[in-house]
Amino acid sequence: MNDVPTCKELKERIRELEKELADHEREKRKIEETAHKFRTIFNSLSEGLAIMDKSLTVKEVNKYRLEVLGLERGQVIGKKCYEAFQNRDKPCEICPVQPVFEKGEPVRLEKSAVLEDGTVKYFDTQGTPIFDDIVNVVQVASSMRDITDYKRAEEALRESEQRYADIINFLPDATLAIDLEGKVVAWNRAIEEMTGVKAEDMLGKGDYEYALPFYGTRRPILIDLVFKPDKEIEEKYFFVRKEKNALIAEADVLSIKGQNLFLWGKAS
Repeated sequence: MNDVPTCKELKERIRELEKELADHEREKRKIEETAHKFRTIFNSLSEGLAIMDKSLTVKEVNKYRLEVLGLERGQVIGKKCYEAFQNRDKPCEICPVQPVFEKGEPVRLEKSAVLEDGTVKYFDTQGTPIFDDIVNVVQVASSMRDITDYKRAEEALRESEQRYADIINFLPDATLAIDLEGKVVAWNRAIEEMTGVKAEDMLGKGDYEYALPFYGTRRPILIDLVFKPDKEIEEKYFFVRKEKNALIAEADVLSIKGQNLFLWGKAS
């Protein structure tokens, strides 16, 4: 029996192989096009992204993350994430990646990083699981958003509020302040001494709590006339005089310390 293929059979086999090769090339081009689109989108995002495997090795990183951290791709790919991004020789105590592999759920937290030039930056980070075809987490996509400006503004606001509180506290006159909801936002040392009520027991209180030390009852006082003129409130004072955007009045009260006080008050 002759198993040698005929010329016709060989030509047919060649056509089949050529078709398979062409199909393979089309699939290869599709994969390359998809990969190109992925890389383009990946690198155009305004959040820093990196993909890590279970050993915490960086498999991919986008352009934005490299720029924010002042790193080159070669300094990152193939290294442990804590080595590449935190310049550490062991995993971080607070890590947004490792818990994702353990729980299979996204993890979000704030982290700081010291750049090579010594600059400290703050980031809102999140680790998101990437699953295989079953239910196993095979990789984690770690995103980071630079919130340094926000953190610095937050710190500046805290410092400003502290300066404001210090100024209020060192005023020689008994001083209180309320917000538009009528809650006490300032209660200085002088008014503590006058009333015997500590700031910690008054701050944040509403419902005319600030009137209790003076009148023993919850009721509108001079400061409330700033928001809404009220004839009945005005009649409780010897007089109420307006000077520009301030109200001035005098009143005779019995404080919770049992003292008869004749007060001169100014509200604005």
